[in-house]
Amino acid sequence: MLLEHIIYSAALALVVGMIYMHYTGRNPSWLVMIMTIAPDTDFIINRIMLACNCQYPIIINHGDFHNLISMLFISLVTALILSRYTKMHFTDVLCCSMIGFAAHLAEDFVVYTAWYGYFYPWSLRVYGVAIIPETGDLFGLADVHVLIIGVLLLTLAVGVRMYFDGGWTIRNHIMSYFDVGQRIRYFAEVLLYGNSEKLE
Repeated sequence: MLLEHIIYSAALALVVGMIYMHYTGRNPSWLVMIMTIAPDTDFIINRIMLACNCQYPIIINHGDFHNLISMLFISLVTALILSRYTKMHFTDVLCCSMIGFAAHLAEDFVVYTAWYGYFYPWSLRVYGVAIIPETGDLFGLADVHVLIIGVLLLTLAVGVRMYFDGGWTIRNHIMSYFDVGQRIRYFAEVLLYGNSEKLE
């Protein structure tokens, strides 16, 4: 699953963003969408390690990041970096990062049978209920059945956001991501070139 994770997390981010704006006046919910991909970075790392013939001291396999300890560690590192080099609040980054990461784990849990050890290293047992099992492939990008349900949930989330947030529109929401894109570019420049100047 890849496209499905993005669709499901987009639906969740709309609701999280609305709640955050209501209580804090801030909207870091774009992190929900970005961090929902974080558990699958173990797959990318695995491919890089295999390509470089690097297997020591350990080799990272797909599924190694699909657990609560990885969620806590990656979310904490993200929160420390973004709160250090930007004006983002530590708790905002931590909460939205954990929500996005947890959403990925929850989606895998309801799609697959016993597959990932979510409570590793405390337990080696793997979990999964396959309530929404994969049934067909869409050009290698997504499962049709899972994707359709995700699109329905996204549509529902858009409706909820428009109903409860009178000033919110799809167009304004899309335009806000251009600003997020500028922020991500800034974060990359901070990490690459050491520019610690705060965002205005």
